[in-house]
Amino acid sequence: MAKANLLIVAAALMIPVGVSAQSTSNLPVSRSAGLLRVTLPANQISLVALPMVDRVVSSGTVSAVAGATLTLSDAALTGLVAAPHSIQLVSGAGLGARVRISAATANSVTTAAAIAGVAAGDQYMIVPDDTIATIFGATNTAGLLGGSGAASSDEVYIQTGGVLTGYFYKGSGLGGTGWRRTANPSGASEPNAPIDPLTGVYVIRKPGGNPVSLDITGYTVSGRQKPTVVSGFNILSNPFTLPTTLGKANLKDFVTGGTGSASADIVYLENGGVLTGYFFKNGGLGGTGWRRTDSPSGADQSGVVLTPGKAILFKEQAGTAGFTLQEPFTE
Repeated sequence: MAKANLLIVAAALMIPVGVSAQSTSNLPVSRSAGLLRVTLPANQISLVALPMVDRVVSSGTVSAVAGATLTLSDAALTGLVAAPHSIQLVSGAGLGARVRISAATANSVTTAAAIAGVAAGDQYMIVPDDTIATIFGATNTAGLLGGSGAASSDEVYIQTGGVLTGYFYKGSGLGGTGWRRTANPSGASEPNAPIDPLTGVYVIRKPGGNPVSLDITGYTVSGRQKPTVVSGFNILSNPFTLPTTLGKANLKDFVTGGTGSASADIVYLENGGVLTGYFFKNGGLGGTGWRRTDSPSGADQSGVVLTPGKAILFKEQAGTAGFTLQEPFTE
């Protein structure tokens, strides 16, 4: 079976609905306000997508580019770094890229990494980044199982540059309550730990917890989504709030295929706490198309569904880091 326990994947990483028709005029792209409910079963591991944006802080046109510093048409950007924000390109060669802002002045931003393809005249939007608090509540209003340590608590893992960091809600014990790192249970509370742009999270739910449903709210952003990926495993948000499939999402155009899974990028989808791997077969016995990693000569898997609210675990192993999700439908 092409299945893997997420705990194993976590170790590998750490080593290196319904949508309403209400619109907002702030977004420079097609959008709608809505709510996506994601169920997190107890005693199970879940990949969680974060497809919504809370609001658009700024939008306009890039005036000039100097490395990772972008001069923008909006002259009200000071203070963006006090809470994590990201800039996303909504036109041009870099369309769909979203990168965290590391510094800002009144009319410019510097990003954590230069955005490939960005040029003067491109349109942009700036949005707040999700944090543990915005998704699960600063005081764990989501209702995850808390405890005095990570062993007895549900854990939330977020990704930064391909490395996972675990958090749990400390409900008692030395050091008081709050969101603590799994590796430092007596450290400072970190409810504002930022979640990387266009990534998801995974949640390890322990036995004994109550049923939990996350309500992911905000505005959908249609069109191309181009997350930053690194070699190895990446937890990427699924931006679709309606079901689509491996075939309709056009993923084959943005990943590296191969005659077998050893030479191709792999897309893992989670169902019931279990991952199943898929790769795009571009030649060899059995023809071409999406195949399961455990059945490279088996039936085509283009009809496999990308479930709204479920993040994607992407293994970049073919040497060229890249991944894009392109909206297969319009509103």
